[in-house]
Amino acid sequence: AGLCGTPVVGFRSGGLVDVVRDGVTGRLVPPGDAEALAAAIQELLGNPDRAHVLGERAQAAAAAFTPEAAAARYVR
Repeated sequence: AGLCGTPVVGFRSGGLVDVVRDGVTGRLVPPGDAEALAAAIQELLGNPDRAHVLGERAQAAAAAFTPEAAAARYVR
Protein backbone atom coordinates (compact mmCIF):
# COMPACT_ATOMS: atom_id res chain seq x y z
CA ALA A 1 0.00 0.00 0.00
CA GLY A 2 2.76 2.40 0.92
CA LEU A 3 4.55 2.01 -2.41
CA CYS A 4 1.26 2.97 -4.08
CA GLY A 5 0.96 6.10 -1.93
CA THR A 6 -1.80 4.70 0.25
CA PRO A 7 -1.58 5.12 4.01
CA VAL A 8 -1.87 1.86 5.92
CA VAL A 9 -4.47 1.48 8.63
CA GLY A 10 -4.03 -1.59 10.77
CA PHE A 11 -3.44 -3.12 14.15
CA ARG A 12 -0.30 -2.25 16.14
CA SER A 13 1.12 -5.77 15.94
CA GLY A 14 3.39 -7.98 13.90
CA GLY A 15 5.39 -6.51 11.07
CA LEU A 16 3.24 -3.40 10.77
CA VAL A 17 4.99 -1.82 13.75
CA ASP A 18 8.25 -2.05 11.80
CA VAL A 19 7.01 -0.27 8.68
CA VAL A 20 4.12 2.02 9.69
CA ARG A 21 4.66 5.10 11.84
CA ASP A 22 1.36 6.01 13.46
CA GLY A 23 0.24 9.46 12.39
CA VAL A 24 3.15 9.79 9.97
CA THR A 25 2.79 7.09 7.30
CA GLY A 26 -0.53 5.59 8.38
CA ARG A 27 -2.58 4.73 11.44
CA LEU A 28 -2.02 1.94 13.94
CA VAL A 29 -4.60 0.97 16.54
CA PRO A 30 -4.55 -1.47 19.46
CA PRO A 31 -4.66 -5.13 18.40
CA GLY A 32 -8.18 -6.50 18.16
CA ASP A 33 -9.88 -3.12 18.66
CA ALA A 34 -12.29 -3.17 15.72
CA GLU A 35 -13.93 0.09 16.80
CA ALA A 36 -10.59 1.91 16.81
CA LEU A 37 -9.78 0.41 13.41
CA ALA A 38 -13.08 1.62 11.99
CA ALA A 39 -12.55 5.07 13.54
CA ALA A 40 -9.07 5.35 12.01
CA ILE A 41 -10.41 4.40 8.59
CA GLN A 42 -13.27 6.89 8.93
CA GLU A 43 -10.80 9.56 10.02
CA LEU A 44 -8.81 9.23 6.80
CA LEU A 45 -11.87 8.84 4.59
CA GLY A 46 -13.27 12.02 6.11
CA ASN A 47 -10.04 13.94 5.65
CA PRO A 48 -8.64 13.22 2.18
CA ASP A 49 -5.96 15.90 2.51
CA ARG A 50 -4.53 14.18 5.60
CA ALA A 51 -4.80 10.80 3.91
CA HIS A 52 -2.89 12.21 0.93
CA VAL A 53 -0.08 13.53 3.15
CA LEU A 54 0.18 10.20 5.00
CA GLY A 55 0.16 8.40 1.65
CA GLU A 56 3.00 10.50 0.28
CA ARG A 57 5.04 9.86 3.41
CA ALA A 58 4.22 6.15 3.23
CA GLN A 59 5.41 6.01 -0.35
CA ALA A 60 8.70 7.69 0.51
CA ALA A 61 9.24 5.41 3.52
CA ALA A 62 8.31 2.24 1.60
CA ALA A 63 11.10 2.89 -0.88
CA ALA A 64 13.50 1.55 1.77
CA PHE A 65 11.78 -1.85 1.55
CA THR A 66 12.02 -2.48 -2.21
CA PRO A 67 14.10 -5.43 -3.40
CA GLU A 68 16.57 -2.99 -4.96
CA ALA A 69 17.04 -1.11 -1.69
CA ALA A 70 17.48 -4.36 0.23
CA ALA A 71 20.06 -5.57 -2.30
CA ALA A 72 21.98 -2.30 -2.06
CA ARG A 73 22.10 -2.60 1.75
CA TYR A 74 23.31 -6.16 1.41
CA VAL A 75 26.10 -5.13 -1.00
CA ARG A 76 27.20 -2.32 1.31
